Amino acid sequence: MSYSATPPNETSPAYKFGSALNGRHIRLGKAKWIVPVVIALIVIWMSSFARVLPGNVGIRVNNIVGGVSPDSLGVGWYFAPPGTHIYEYPVFTRTYT
Repeated sequence: MSYSATPPNETSPAYKFGSALNGRHIRLGKAKWIVPVVIALIVIWMSSFARVLPGNVGIRVNNIVGGVSPDSLGVGWYFAPPGTHIYEYPVFTRTYT
């Protein structure tokens, strides 16, 4: 078996299928940035949700534009994109003795 030190061209199977053929390294080329960008987008998406617990109401505040939503938010999950925060306030009755 002979080994060629030249990199595979665009039509060779080693170029298309990565390191599984001929012991060559995976050729990522210009696509190196895709994985970190996808991971960052997933982290931002997952951190963009807020939960309002039972006994509380939520108030949506936009920290970028500087505004408060006129509607209160009931119990549940809400989308709060970056720059928006949902504050919780208790609304249940407390009895002090």
